[in-house]
Amino acid sequence: MPSWILKAAVQKAFTVMPGTHFWNQIFQRYVTRSLRLDGDEFRRKIRICQTHLRNYFAERPHKGRPSCFELGTGWYPIVPIGLWLCGASEVHTFDVADLIDSSRIITVARLFREIAESGILPGLLPLASRDRIAILEENCLADLGAWGPDDLLRSFHVVRHFGRIQDLTLGPCSVDLFVSNETLEHVPEDAITACFRRFRKFASPQAKMSHFINLQDHYANYDKTISPYNFLRYSKSMWRLYNNSLHYQNRLRLSEYFALHKNAGWKIVRVEPESGDIDEVRREPIHEEFRRFQIDDLAVKTAWITSVVDEDYSRSPHE
Repeated sequence: MPSWILKAAVQKAFTVMPGTHFWNQIFQRYVTRSLRLDGDEFRRKIRICQTHLRNYFAERPHKGRPSCFELGTGWYPIVPIGLWLCGASEVHTFDVADLIDSSRIITVARLFREIAESGILPGLLPLASRDRIAILEENCLADLGAWGPDDLLRSFHVVRHFGRIQDLTLGPCSVDLFVSNETLEHVPEDAITACFRRFRKFASPQAKMSHFINLQDHYANYDKTISPYNFLRYSKSMWRLYNNSLHYQNRLRLSEYFALHKNAGWKIVRVEPESGDIDEVRREPIHEEFRRFQIDDLAVKTAWITSVVDEDYSRSPHE
């Protein structure tokens, strides 16, 4: 049995067990070893944070302190703390499950402190302020082990939320920048629309969304025998056998993300796709359900999408 199918089966089994996320954490920590936060991954996430800020400040003066919202907290709150270091007035971070603990927050804070002391932080995150770096360094000298995760995050003006996005309550016009980092590909299509429409309710007049989307088969990171386009060979019904809520992949293509933005009242102002080898796509036995897409659309591996509130959007009466 291919290793990616074995992984899919194990994670699917976890979804029907008590303590789903606990067992998945153990599996990822000790078997797939995907929870390790090394220096390269940490710096990659900082560069993602910097790109979000670049997307926000494009065509606008570098002033003010934006309020930010991250969709998909994940295991390590690198981007939220990075946004705070760069002057965000506050950062809300949301996930469907509570995945972070105090030890991971401390790990992130201390890694930021290390690269600040090494002198490389300004090259990775040019907008990081000296005052905020000083606060971070001071926090790192405290007895962090005695702090709970919410208190730790509040010391960086970060507030975490988890549960259902429809239960989230923020004030109108309260968020300037919405971001996500390799998250949307794990969200069902209808839930993305619901998120985007809810974001409009919280959006300030100058709000932007900046999303980094990974459109590849994520199992290819674990099983090097399959291509990044492996999941395009399966029908919707067949893919349900491999898909699971712990590692859900919606398989949406870039053109579909464009439509989701438009249908939820967001106007795309910048797109930066990274395409793979078209010949590699052609070598895959693409299922007929995906043959309606242009091959260039199928070949996109990652993409940055930046959008603003569409003032010409007419809401449906059901929103």
